[in-house]
Amino acid sequence: MAAVVPPRGGTALAPVTSRVSAGLGMSGAATSPADIKVPPGFKVERLYSAQPDKDGSWISLAVDNKGRLITSSQHHRGLFRITLPAGPQQQVKVERLKVDVGHAHGLLYAFDSLYVVSADDDKDRNGLYRLRDTNNDDQFDKVEFLKPLRGQGEHGPHAVVLGPDKESLFIVGGNFTKLPADISTFRSPAVWGDDQLLPQIKDPSGGTPKPSPGGWVLRTDRDGKTWELFANGLRNAYDIAFNSQGDLLTYDSDMEWDLGTSWYRPPRVCLVTSGADFGWRIGTANWPDWNADSLSSILDTGPASPTGVVFGYGARFPARYQNAMFALDWTYGTIHAVFMEPQGSAYAAKAEPFVVGSPLPVTDAVVHPDGAFYFITGGRKVQSGLYRITYVGTDATDAVKPQDTLTAAQTLRRTLEGFHGKVDPKAVEAALPHFGSRDRFLRSAARLAVEAQPVVKWRKRVLQLTEPQAVATGMLALARHGVFGDQAVAVNALLRVKPAKATPDVLVELLRAYALIFVRLGKPTPAQAKQVVAQLEPLLPSQDDHANVELARVLAYLNAPTVVPKTVALMASAAVTNTAGLAELAERNQFYGATVKDMVAMGPQTQRMLLASTLRNVQAGWTTELQRQYLKLIDAAMTSSRGGNMYYGAWQMIREEFVSHLSPADKKKLAALVETPSNDAMTAELPSPVGPGSLWTVFSVWERLESDPKALKGRNFENGRRMFSAATCVLCHRVGNEGGAVGPDLTGLGARFSVRDLLDSIINPSAVISDQYQAAIVTKKNGETLGGRLIREDDTEIVLMPNMFNPQALVPVPRADVAKVEPSTQSQMPGGLINSLNWDELRDLLAFLVAGGDPQHPSYTERP
Repeated sequence: MAAVVPPRGGTALAPVTSRVSAGLGMSGAATSPADIKVPPGFKVERLYSAQPDKDGSWISLAVDNKGRLITSSQHHRGLFRITLPAGPQQQVKVERLKVDVGHAHGLLYAFDSLYVVSADDDKDRNGLYRLRDTNNDDQFDKVEFLKPLRGQGEHGPHAVVLGPDKESLFIVGGNFTKLPADISTFRSPAVWGDDQLLPQIKDPSGGTPKPSPGGWVLRTDRDGKTWELFANGLRNAYDIAFNSQGDLLTYDSDMEWDLGTSWYRPPRVCLVTSGADFGWRIGTANWPDWNADSLSSILDTGPASPTGVVFGYGARFPARYQNAMFALDWTYGTIHAVFMEPQGSAYAAKAEPFVVGSPLPVTDAVVHPDGAFYFITGGRKVQSGLYRITYVGTDATDAVKPQDTLTAAQTLRRTLEGFHGKVDPKAVEAALPHFGSRDRFLRSAARLAVEAQPVVKWRKRVLQLTEPQAVATGMLALARHGVFGDQAVAVNALLRVKPAKATPDVLVELLRAYALIFVRLGKPTPAQAKQVVAQLEPLLPSQDDHANVELARVLAYLNAPTVVPKTVALMASAAVTNTAGLAELAERNQFYGATVKDMVAMGPQTQRMLLASTLRNVQAGWTTELQRQYLKLIDAAMTSSRGGNMYYGAWQMIREEFVSHLSPADKKKLAALVETPSNDAMTAELPSPVGPGSLWTVFSVWERLESDPKALKGRNFENGRRMFSAATCVLCHRVGNEGGAVGPDLTGLGARFSVRDLLDSIINPSAVISDQYQAAIVTKKNGETLGGRLIREDDTEIVLMPNMFNPQALVPVPRADVAKVEPSTQSQMPGGLINSLNWDELRDLLAFLVAGGDPQHPSYTERP
C-alpha cells in the first residue's frame, strides 16, 4: 500500500512569490533567441516566458501521453502542464494542475502515471509520488506517496527515469540524501568508509560531516515496493539517462569553491555501471579519481553546475546529434553535446557546445515525439523560459537506428554485472580471470561480482594470484571484506609483487591496496613496515604524478627515512606537471572564459598540495633547511591565490597542522616563517567609491537601464573591479582569482542571471538563498537566540559563523543547551551595499559582474 501523503497547511494553489516585486513595470522576458548561440543549421525559438508571480522558476520537464509538457517550479508546490502550439499562429498554453505536489526535481510519465520526485523544504514530504487520472477528467485525482526520501533542496532527491527494461524506475539522489532503510538488494556492497590512510585535512569551511555513500542511484518497480541500490559515491548528480545500449550516464558536479584544492574533481560525465562507487566523500575526504576502488569519469568538462541530461534519440537532427547525449550546465548557460564511442567495456567521450547563452540558466530538456528538442531555464527563482530547437539546415535528418549492439568487452561487463548483489556459485570462477584486466570498468565489474560472494569462497583464490594487476585487485577486495587476521597474508601477497616492474597505473593500484589493508585490516607490524619501505622507497620519485602522491602517502604513513627530502623536492619541482590536459580543455572550451584558463595555472599547485598534505604530520626526517623550504613552498602557493574559495583555507590548514608539530626550538629557528602569511585579497585596505551614492532600488536602477539599452556597454573594467572591492563584495565572493570564501563564486554569474535578477539579488539578498549558504537560527533552552551560518553540527555542539565579514570568528553552542535549530529566512548578506556608489560606478560594477571578470566580454568590447 502506498504511504499516506503527510498533512500540510495552506492551499494547494498558494501564490508563487516573485523575485521582483509586483507592480514595478518589470515583467521582463526570458533571454531572447538572438542572444543564444547554436551550431549552423539549427534554429532556436523562445516559445514562452514564464510569469514569475504565476509560474515560478522551472527546473524539471517531462512529456505526457498526449505530447504535452509537464514542468515544476523549484520553490513552490504545484505542477504546470504546457500544451504546445499546433500551428505557427497559435500560442503556448500553460495551466496549473490541481495537485498539492511540487518542488519536483524529477518528472516522468510512464505506466499511465506521472511520477514526481519532490525535494520540498519540508523533508517529511520529500520522495517519490505517483499521480494518476482515474476518472478521465484530464486531471490527476489520485496521488500516492510511494516512498519517502530523506533529503531536501538542491542536494536532495532528484530525477526519476524509466529503465531500459521498460518496467523499472531509476532515481538519483544528491549527496545529502539518506539511503532508505528498506533496501533489499545492494549492487554496491554496503561496506563504505572514508578509507583515508592519513588524517584528512580539516575542511576549511567547517563542513558538517555526512555519512557515506554520498549520492546514489536506486532502482525500483512501478509501484515502488522493492528497492535496490544500483550505484553510489556520486556528489550531486541532478539527472540520469540511459543510452540505446542500456548503459546509464550522468553529469556530476563538484563545488567550484574547491577548485585547485587536492580534493577537487571537476564536473564530469560518468558511466554509472552496476555497483559503482565514484568515491565522493565529504570535504577533504573526497577520493582522487585514480583510486582503484572507485570508477573514473569518461569526460571532464571543467567548471559547471550540471543539471539535466538527455539523449538525442528521436530528434530530427543530423545523425551525429541523434546519438549524442546533451548535458546541461546551469552556471555557464551551456548545453554540451557529448559524443561517445565504445572504448573497451566503457566509452571514450568528447564534448562540444550545442547551446550557449547569456543569461541562460538551463535546467532540463526533452526530445519530443514531434522531433524537436525542448529545454527550459530557471532555478533559484530566476526568470524561466521554454525554448524549442529544430534543424533547418541542409544535412539529412532521417532517423538513424540507435546503436544498440554491445562490443565483446561490454557484453562481458554486463555478464559479470549479472552476479552483483547476489550469491551465485558461478561468480568467482567467471570473474576471477578478469582481475588482471587492463580495462578498469571490466576489472571493477569482476571485483564486485566476487565481493558479492561469501569471502570464505574466494579468500584463498585471491591470495594465490601472482600477476601484479590481479594481485592489486584481489587485495582490494580482501581489504574490503576480510577480517583482522587477513592483514598479514594480504601484506605478504603484495610484497611478493615486484612493483619496480609494474606500469605506473598498476603501481598506483598496488599502493591503494596497501593503504586499504592498513586502514581496514590493521596497522603494519614494525617488521612489515620495514619490508614495505624497502620495497617502495627506491621508487620515489616516479615519472608519474599520481604514483608520486601515493608513494609519498604510504611512505609518510610508514615513516620512511627519505620520504621528507624526496617529497619536498617533488613539491619544489611541481612547476610543469598536470597542465597539458588542462590547456587542451581551456582551448576546447573557450566559452568558459578565464575560469578554465586559471585551471591551467592551478595544475602544479594541486600537485603541490597533494604532496604537502602527506608530510604535514610527519615528525621524523626533517632538518631546519627542509622545514624552511616546506614552509616557503606553502607560502608561495598561498600568496599566489590560485583556485577556488577553499584554496587559501586548505593551504592554511596544512600549514597550521605542520607548525603545531614543531618543537619550541624549531619554532624559534623558523620564527620569521612560523606566522601564517596574510591573504592579500582579504586584508588589503578596500578602496572607497567617489560617490555621491543613492538609495538604489530595483525600480530606480532598472528604470534607468531600460531607458538606455547600451548603459552597460563600453564600461570601465578596472573601475568595475575596483567597485567590486569598494562595495565589499570581494570580502565574501570570488570573481576569477579574486575574492573571499563565504558566499557563492560569481565568475559565471552573467550566464545564469539576467541583469534584472542580478539587481534583485544585490538589493534584496533574502529573496533567494541557496541551500548551501542558508543561515540558521539557534534557539537555546534559556530562550536566547543566535543566528549565523551553520558551520558544523554534531552530537556535542553546533558551531555558527555570525559575521560573514569575519569568517574566523566562530561561536560554538553546546548541544545540551539547544532547544531547536531552524533555517533563517534572512540572508547573511546585508542590503544597501551599493548605496555608496554613483551611477557610473554602479554601471561599472554591474558590467564587471555580468562579465565574470573577463575584460574581453562584450560589456567592454562593444561601444555604447
